[in-house]
Amino acid sequence: MTTIIAPVQSNVTAGEFSPEMDGQVNFEKYPLSARILENAIPRVTGTVTRRPGTRFIVPHKHEDRPIRLIDFEYSTLSAYALEIGADGDSGGYIRFMKERAQIQVAETTAAIANGAFDAGIASWTDQSSGGGAIAHDATNGRLRLNASSGTAAAEQTVSNAVADQSHVIAFRIDATPYDPVTVTIGSTSGASDYLTFKAGAGYHARAFTPTGTSFYLRFTFTGGKSVYVDDVRLIEGPMELGAPFRSDMLARIKYTQSADVLYLATGQVGFQRLERYGHTSWSILDFPFQDGPYLEENTDTSRTLQPGAASGKGVSLTAAGHAPFAATDVGRLVRLKHSSTWGWGVIVGYTSPTVVTIDIRSSFGATTAVAEWRLGLFSDTDGHASAVALFQQRVALTGGGARASRVDGSATSDFENFVPGTDDADAISYLISDGGVNAGRFLSSLGNLIVGTAGGNFRIMGETEDGPLTPTAVKNRAENRDGAADIQALALSNVLVSIDRHRRVVRGTVYSFEANGLIGTDLTRYAEHITESGIKDMAWQKSPWETVWCVRDDGSLVGLVFARQENVIGWFRNPMRFGKDAVEAVCTIPGARQDDLYLSVKRMIDGVEHRYIEVMVDRPMPEDDPQVANFYVDSGLTLDNAPQATLAVSAVSGSGVTVTASASTFSAGDVGHDVRYRYRTRNTIGLRPEFVWATAKGRITAVASATQATVDILDGFPFPTTAALPAGSWRITVDEIAGADHLEGETVQLVGDGGYLGEAVVTDGAVTLPTPAGCVHLGLASTFTYLPQRIEGGSREGSMVGKKQRPFEVILRLINTPFIQVGQDYAGLEDLEFRNYSDPMDEPVPHFTGDHVMSFKGTNTTDGDVLVVQELPLPVTLVMLGSRRLASEGT
Repeated sequence: MTTIIAPVQSNVTAGEFSPEMDGQVNFEKYPLSARILENAIPRVTGTVTRRPGTRFIVPHKHEDRPIRLIDFEYSTLSAYALEIGADGDSGGYIRFMKERAQIQVAETTAAIANGAFDAGIASWTDQSSGGGAIAHDATNGRLRLNASSGTAAAEQTVSNAVADQSHVIAFRIDATPYDPVTVTIGSTSGASDYLTFKAGAGYHARAFTPTGTSFYLRFTFTGGKSVYVDDVRLIEGPMELGAPFRSDMLARIKYTQSADVLYLATGQVGFQRLERYGHTSWSILDFPFQDGPYLEENTDTSRTLQPGAASGKGVSLTAAGHAPFAATDVGRLVRLKHSSTWGWGVIVGYTSPTVVTIDIRSSFGATTAVAEWRLGLFSDTDGHASAVALFQQRVALTGGGARASRVDGSATSDFENFVPGTDDADAISYLISDGGVNAGRFLSSLGNLIVGTAGGNFRIMGETEDGPLTPTAVKNRAENRDGAADIQALALSNVLVSIDRHRRVVRGTVYSFEANGLIGTDLTRYAEHITESGIKDMAWQKSPWETVWCVRDDGSLVGLVFARQENVIGWFRNPMRFGKDAVEAVCTIPGARQDDLYLSVKRMIDGVEHRYIEVMVDRPMPEDDPQVANFYVDSGLTLDNAPQATLAVSAVSGSGVTVTASASTFSAGDVGHDVRYRYRTRNTIGLRPEFVWATAKGRITAVASATQATVDILDGFPFPTTAALPAGSWRITVDEIAGADHLEGETVQLVGDGGYLGEAVVTDGAVTLPTPAGCVHLGLASTFTYLPQRIEGGSREGSMVGKKQRPFEVILRLINTPFIQVGQDYAGLEDLEFRNYSDPMDEPVPHFTGDHVMSFKGTNTTDGDVLVVQELPLPVTLVMLGSRRLASEGT
């Protein structure tokens, strides 16, 4: 016996469930889930919409090497995506993207001579005085500024600069963080009218604008020792800053930001500070720790340290009763106490395990041997800070160093000051002691300071739960034993999203007043398959869909729509081309209309491996022209042939109509092509007073000049046309799209003026269009796939589990969907194109909004599947999926 059931699936906010959840029909979120969501975003409203495509920006600097993407948000108007990569085993670089484009520096005819100092110090003039001198460090290929006495200064005259054009000078300073070099650029020797600043140890790039055709560049140092300058050059092309990061460090970078300063920790190289001074002016510096943090004070009176002087630079420090030093201690701090006086310095040279050389930063009380001493916490010997956060106006550091489970905080509102003390505003040092493996992995703020460690997550508190941290009032509480991966956590307002130590569980942590502590939720509990190869990177995109984007080890991009207030936790997958492409890194920054998601993608192009930086395009908005805004190809490009000129049309219909542009636009090759104008008009169909887009068209029959042509009107222009059509609102159709060199040899999908034009192979970076169009999207294919959860509609015998059912009618409630495919499986998909007899055949298929009822060619199965697919690069928004099906009462 059979009966008819009519189930409706109108909410997919639970996202894609793992196969293990297939039988949990009584679970409250089971009917809100799906078995497959690929490139299909489950929205908070319950609908499913297609993931937008990705737009190609630039290749990696080195296409054979992965990078890290990091966000830098100075303001919503000055936000940058940073490409951080490795040049080799010794260092790396940072490139900068803003507003979905790489920041470029204009070419100049000027050049720095011998800026790499490969040819000694030729081309550099010694302007030293008082005993200072410049020399060549032949061992390392650097310029030495020797200011042991007097002033050392090196200058070069640079000719053929373009007057009144911005130039960018870049270079590196090798020194301690406490010995800045003065850099001046001027119109005459020694002048600083174009640029002057103090450059600390690290990498620098600064923009300046000479008003003449030459300038004078000078490096000056007066610090009583020698420092070094290297890699001096003028930047042309991509804006780039040197950086100290090797390839093995990139994935471990943790960071936090305060205004125009980004703090970066890796555990493998000294703590860094990236400073912004403008779009093309940046520095990344070794952090200048002031008198701390330190290891515990020595308690063995037989172990002493003795300075060769109480002050000065290049002072010897000798150990007795022990051999505490290593060559990798260069850069490490040291602190000595004579009577009641503490002094400190930094190790600048290594002689033996018992003798080093130090620069004294704060004078010692004497030169006698003392047993009261402390060595710096961070060094190349024991490691460096591996995580950083800002909390209660302090820079907080953990991980790395000789005490991997320690938390150190700067003095309040004095981020460089780590002087030990007992006043409330003094620096903090606290060792997490809980009996487990507690190496710090991340730091974040969630009411209290949260430390993610290998052994669990801890909350660092003051004397009271919400009290301030002070040197004498600090304690920890273990909140869980899940352990944390060495991946930066995401702070989403009042929720902390982190990855467990096995990198398979994504956890959301909130503070609970009822529990008086942190409560963690396994966000992958019902979708364990989503993270099956492990998570290695993630980013939060607040707008438009409140999505956590995660990158898996196997290159899969998965997303989590996470709206805690609405109890929405919905996972979905975003496969690129299987076996050919892999996402390797992500970050988000504020964009013009939404948060922009940047991706680093490894792609196999014509059999060769490439790596590109791409950005996910905006979700189309109601006011957008769908022919321009609907972009559903990956690694794609757009040719929008919309002249930046107004257009006057002499008549709204007829033949031989004159059109006049306000700037040079037309050429003889335009004859036979169309002028198309897009405009909004009121919708006369349906009950809602909505607007729709329409197209006015004129075929070009003659070109009189670069500003004037004659057209035959094919579709009338809206009345009146006394005002010229605005620049950017009209287009001239073309037959070819070029500039797709990054997809050379690949088969791409084409969308022209909103209509699918088919596929083509990119040859010499170009594609010939089968149909002329004015706005063309070109890129790699992706497929939208939605397979609902198995229906549990009930029967007279109880559950439908195991009973045969056959859908014979499907009801699709859609928004702005021109095409879709529906079937019982992939082999039986039926194309649904929403064109009717009244639609013009030379226009793209209109976007359909409403209910579509179709006969369904299903067979009797226990699943009763209805599969929804979109293989074409066109939009899909599915509001509701209903069906009528014959259900067997017996098995």
